[in-house]
Amino acid sequence: MFSIVSLEMEVLLERGENVAVRRPVLGESTIAEFYSGINVLITGATGFLGKILLVKLLTSCPNIGKIFLLVRMNSYSNVETKMEDLVDSPIFAGLRDGRPEALNKVEFIRGDCLVADNWGIGDEDLQKIVDEVDVIFNCASSSLFDISLKQSGEINVRALSDFLEISKRMKHLKAFVHVSNAYVNCNAGTLSESLAKPFISGRALIEFVQTMDTAHVSNSTPIVVGKWLNNYIFTKSIAEDIIRKDGKLLPIAVVRPAMLISSAKEPVPGWLDNVNGVTGLIMTIYLGLNKSLLVQKNVRADVIPADYAANALIAAAWDIAKTKTLNENSEYLETNEYVPVYNLVGSKEHPITWGRLFKLASKHGKLLPTIYTISYPWCIFHGNKRLHSILVAVLHYIPAYLFDLFGFYFYGKARYLGYYNKVDMLSRSLKFVLMKGWESSGEATKGLWNKLSATDKALFDFDMDSVDWDSYFQSYIAGIRMYVLKDTMDTLPEGVQALKSSFLWMLATFGVALLFLFHLLIL
Repeated sequence: MFSIVSLEMEVLLERGENVAVRRPVLGESTIAEFYSGINVLITGATGFLGKILLVKLLTSCPNIGKIFLLVRMNSYSNVETKMEDLVDSPIFAGLRDGRPEALNKVEFIRGDCLVADNWGIGDEDLQKIVDEVDVIFNCASSSLFDISLKQSGEINVRALSDFLEISKRMKHLKAFVHVSNAYVNCNAGTLSESLAKPFISGRALIEFVQTMDTAHVSNSTPIVVGKWLNNYIFTKSIAEDIIRKDGKLLPIAVVRPAMLISSAKEPVPGWLDNVNGVTGLIMTIYLGLNKSLLVQKNVRADVIPADYAANALIAAAWDIAKTKTLNENSEYLETNEYVPVYNLVGSKEHPITWGRLFKLASKHGKLLPTIYTISYPWCIFHGNKRLHSILVAVLHYIPAYLFDLFGFYFYGKARYLGYYNKVDMLSRSLKFVLMKGWESSGEATKGLWNKLSATDKALFDFDMDSVDWDSYFQSYIAGIRMYVLKDTMDTLPEGVQALKSSFLWMLATFGVALLFLFHLLIL
């Protein structure tokens, strides 16, 4: 009944070996050649996507120049500790063991997007950026759906506006790639590859969040955000208005991943370092917490492996640098106002639906059970809201109250109600994708893909048509097990036993419940 991932997969996951280094190269890479001697700056480099982007640049573009990482540092951290914390991640194992000299290209710069004055960058570092940077990847943002509008506006809008002003001063800027989100045009009903057109300007929102107190902004949020899905999506759409007005003459492109999930191939299959969004939802099912999920099973799931997103960013910078440049601020031409936008969404030719996604997650979850299994992992996937309310009450909250009452009485601890509040919050936050099929355009992204040579397509893969989802979910679940739950493959036999025990406990529970109902009926 139970099996383990292949030996090769297990070794890669356990050792953190870098797959990109092992991949055979078909010929010269045009993209890698472009990055030769190029100095890159990455904001948000310590985030999920930023880390994968950094490793990819160092491994697949070996002759790249410097890579500046704009990071926040507190009084307890410095450059040395930041570097140690960064490269301690399993995804840097291949570089640490095989090409440690590549890490010498990385240079930290102290900066904070919450600081309005040049991001808090020191004068010397700011001059270095202006003089030396060729390519910018702006990955900095707050992606939490439940963050306040004031915070989200400061991070996603005001900070971008300030950084665009810094970028205009850069002497050799060839490309500025901004990471947005595929759902920023949700108010239009169709996820088109054009800059979002919000009803409020970026300048107006910046003034609103900066001049109004926190309470006023919070009370006004439902009115201001309106039809947008959440504060994050709303402020990312406003950010595109900033790009339209303040960045249109820069060599700028916008890449919009939909919902990021673990890496597919690189630097390590299945790697992830967070439980945001879909990953968090899958983990609640994997652990046996979630028993009812409101979802339209036939709707396409626009989930994107994070390494595919990183590859698309790298390719977008290469492409925009060929067609639109800013050389010492001399190229302010009206013909340069077009800003290319690339949606990274699911394949239309070979889509994965939510039904298949959760089926694969459940399948591989039972093949790779964890020792942290809470109850047997089964879940009812359906689209009936009334039934969902009943199931949540019966299968989530009533057991949670009973277990917490028991736990508090005997052990002084009550945790299950908190678990299920988080499960409910997570399910609600993803309702906009689980229950609605979005019409989306990806023609510009396909056009970018078709510009790549055979070698570059092998090195910088972001073709969603070719994803083997069954194989992918094998590494995805293994990644959740190892990198999120910190449960190594050595404990797989114990995980199998925990799964069997939870199954027997489930049978016993249902048996007691049926006997109780039968007793009531015969009274």
